[in-house]
Amino acid sequence: MTVLIHHPSSFPPVASKRAQKKQKSRQHRALDSHQHAELDLLMADSTGAGDGFDMREVLRREKLRGKKGKKARRAGEEEDDFEINVTDPRFEAVMDSHHFAIDPTNPQYKKTKAMERLQAERRKRQAEGGGQKRKVEVEVGFFFFFDRELAGRIAVLGYMPDIFLGHELDQLLLTLASKPFCHRPYRPRSKGHSRTPHYPFLSIR
Repeated sequence: MTVLIHHPSSFPPVASKRAQKKQKSRQHRALDSHQHAELDLLMADSTGAGDGFDMREVLRREKLRGKKGKKARRAGEEEDDFEINVTDPRFEAVMDSHHFAIDPTNPQYKKTKAMERLQAERRKRQAEGGGQKRKVEVEVGFFFFFDRELAGRIAVLGYMPDIFLGHELDQLLLTLASKPFCHRPYRPRSKGHSRTPHYPFLSIR
């Protein structure tokens, strides 16, 4: 009876788990890149021009603009080639309706030149306004603690004065939200009780 003993070097190499994971990761990245390229081609218009607005590219340039170093500054000095047309009728809802108002405090808000221009145009239209006033339902007693004169004017007029429309109103709301008396009255901590700030005093329409 003959017994064959194979030397370990004669066996095919077995890839480690880490190497297998790296290989799978590379394959997934290649597949995602291929799928992304196909989507870009599908999104291109009939003329074949696929050089439209790319939010990722704009954000990359904004990030580079804020970094130090000559190389980063040179890359960041490139101006965004995307010019927003604020007179486009598709932006009318953003300009006129509070339902589509831009909230700079939102974590998903991205500060770009186009966004700043859009906000500036919105503030401009609200300031010009043509006498239109957004009614504000308030608890006058709340404003009494903040500004007695303002509380009196709201109680008499029934709406927020023009001076607080637009950017000024946004600043006022941020100021009010930062005041400690905006929070619910203090209650002893108990199981399941949350002291999350609550602002039921104001609704804009």
